[in-house]
Amino acid sequence: MYAESIKIKDSIFENKTKKYLAPILKCYEDSLSKYFFSIKKVAYGVNDIIAKKCNREINNCIFILIKYNKVFPEFLKHIRTMDYYCYDYPFDAILKGKYHMVVIFFPVKYINSYEQFLKGYYSKMYNVKDIVKYFKKEDTIKILTKDMCYKDIFKKYIQTEFGYNDYIPDSHCNELDLPISQRQEIFNYHLR
Repeated sequence: MYAESIKIKDSIFENKTKKYLAPILKCYEDSLSKYFFSIKKVAYGVNDIIAKKCNREINNCIFILIKYNKVFPEFLKHIRTMDYYCYDYPFDAILKGKYHMVVIFFPVKYINSYEQFLKGYYSKMYNVKDIVKYFKKEDTIKILTKDMCYKDIFKKYIQTEFGYNDYIPDSHCNELDLPISQRQEIFNYHLR
């Protein structure tokens, strides 16, 4: 995932970071303030190769790519005062750019969830109480709870996407979604 491949649409770039990690940021809801819901979030990720090359890599963070809008300066001023704020930087052209990266720490309470996510163990990320509280999409909930009713949908996806007819999700070991693709979850992956 990198700037050239992100097409700004009315919807945010859909990846697994957005699907499985971003909803937990709602636990910061009170301190994220109204600005967070007013800014134009373009994409979420778990790292940025540029940050890594600049020795700014920090584990257990969420990278949020934001398009500038009129509330962004107030949001940035506010979030810089929060304990979970890590750092921020212009993502494209420094003076005339349209995008800014804000990096925040993933909630400490859910660090194990973050680690399970990186391994592709989605059903081991959260307890049922947290899933009910933070997740709304039915398919996501079924994947997180390893609902075997979803296995036929996943099997059909595997067959359609990869032409692999013998895949049968096993309720004891296989997850109901593919592991993460670093290309989709790490900004500027092409620069590694």
